Amino acid sequence: MVRELTSVIEARFSAPLLRFVREAGGLAAQRGERLYLVGGIVRDLLMGLPAPDVDLVLEGDVGSFVGALREARLGAPLSHSQFETAKLEVEGKTVDIARARTETYSHPSALPQVAPSTLEADLLRRDFSINALAASVLSEDFGRVVDVCDGLEDLEKKQVRALHEKSFQDDATRILRAVRLEQRLGFLLEERTQEWLVRDASYLDTISGDRLRHELERLWQEQAPELTLSRLDDLHVLPALYPALAWDRALAASFARARLGTPSDLSLSAVYLALLGCRILQSQAEGLIARLNLPQGETRAVRDAARLDAVLRDIVERQPSPAAFVEELEEFSPEALWAWALTAPAETAVRLRRLVRDLRHLRPALRGTDLMELGVPPGPAVGEYLRRLRAALLDGQARTLEEERQLVLRWLATGKGV
Repeated sequence: MVRELTSVIEARFSAPLLRFVREAGGLAAQRGERLYLVGGIVRDLLMGLPAPDVDLVLEGDVGSFVGALREARLGAPLSHSQFETAKLEVEGKTVDIARARTETYSHPSALPQVAPSTLEADLLRRDFSINALAASVLSEDFGRVVDVCDGLEDLEKKQVRALHEKSFQDDATRILRAVRLEQRLGFLLEERTQEWLVRDASYLDTISGDRLRHELERLWQEQAPELTLSRLDDLHVLPALYPALAWDRALAASFARARLGTPSDLSLSAVYLALLGCRILQSQAEGLIARLNLPQGETRAVRDAARLDAVLRDIVERQPSPAAFVEELEEFSPEALWAWALTAPAETAVRLRRLVRDLRHLRPALRGTDLMELGVPPGPAVGEYLRRLRAALLDGQARTLEEERQLVLRWLATGKGV
């Protein structure tokens, strides 16, 4: 495996970003400090993968360094925290800078106690060896790879290896990150790492709902999140997220279909969660919502997905008209309806897809003012005529503006509009 990335960085970075890292490295050297690309970006550059995130580690004071960058007109500072981290914008690209540090944990999943340190110590505190790689941006050794955890060897072996036996106890979110990284890269968990991960799955109970939800949000951004969920299920880890969660090949296939065909006005992450909600009881859905501390939209999607099971079975038995079908289901989250469209039997699935894609948006061409001009009295009657008119459209009783007008006039003549 290559141990210097000069040519790769020069080829892969845009001209403004390359200029920034070179000049920032030169500024760090002038100040007697060291600056490195670190973590996932180094791994991805070594593997020839897209590297969207730019993370830098500084052996030095970040606040002072960012001030020097500002004076040199290198990047636009976006934020700076008391934890010696900063964000900058470089020609539309976000660059994170953090001080090299050590971390210690007072108890499992506690927030770490942080202290300034060297690059080498910073790499040793990280989660996996392939994320514990750095590349210098100092002019004297630009592109030199620093590997203190044998991450290069693990890249060659195509394995995800935790750095120590208590890694998943210190931070159980690493369980999800390990499997997510394994599936994204097409790697395997190193043997002992897998043993530790399975052994320590119960430590996920120590993770707050917000942190667990944030990890799932990252999972939903993966190209194929169902691969990670399938692997977690194979490892018998999925119930540690929430005991009622069920998984099988059919659900995995529904995830894949969701990614390929979900309407653009729906939240794909809410659809994913609703698909999980399709397999659990309403009481269990409330538990999942509480466990993940879900926001309002995703709460509605999960809750409605669990409720829809019984509702849809009743609808299948009654076979209501198209208008009644739409009216009965419009109160439900469109993400929940779409989740069931991906899992329900064929006939029901077709009707749900049409409802979500088209029918829920269907409105009469006539407006309230048009109805009053035709003779509908102002007030509640206008709303009732609009409702009846939409139902007529859904049932195929009117297809054009003129047919809508004729239908309203007939209702007025017979007194059947309200």
